[in-house]
Amino acid sequence: MFFIPEHISTYNREKNIGLLTYDNKYDSLLKFINSGKLIIKERELFFYKKHLCMCLEELHKYNIFYYFHIDDLYIHSESKMPLMYNFEKSCFVDFNNSEKRENIMKMFAKPIKNKYIPFSLFFFHFIAFSLINNSENRMKEISIYELYDNNVSIFYGWNQDELKEVEHIVLEGKNYEGIFDYYLGNSALWFHWDYVILERSFMKLT
Repeated sequence: MFFIPEHISTYNREKNIGLLTYDNKYDSLLKFINSGKLIIKERELFFYKKHLCMCLEELHKYNIFYYFHIDDLYIHSESKMPLMYNFEKSCFVDFNNSEKRENIMKMFAKPIKNKYIPFSLFFFHFIAFSLINNSENRMKEISIYELYDNNVSIFYGWNQDELKEVEHIVLEGKNYEGIFDYYLGNSALWFHWDYVILERSFMKLT
């Protein structure tokens, strides 16, 4: 099924791709789910999740990281299908020049508003924030174990496997600049984040 967007929020001439944004006059997906209108909740949530997985797969085919956030989803008034709405933190996973690198650094240095992100994405935010707000000469190094312990109660689903994954990233990157570049060079990790956040968001709904 196709929907008519209110406007095109982002257009990339090089790739000839437009990201379509819908009017937020529709109810949010969370509001709709919590309204009690779902007849067979478990079955319908499973269908919604499969639909959104297919949407993410399509975006990833075009090298687009959506940065899934369940708060940014709406429900279509007629079909009752979820709509992806907010693409402000979406980006093309193509960082082949210093300008794109700088833009990504600025975007991920902003405060985190998604409690379902995995620890590796949280650490990427931390690295971006550190590089933006500190010169390399006076940058304070913080233990990843300290970061994990201080924030594990805030975010949903963190585990020891994610901590080990970040240990590997630190060993590969060696310093903040190197770690940031490691993230930029690993597109599979970015797309994996979308699916992890989607899965954890729906786990909290069941």
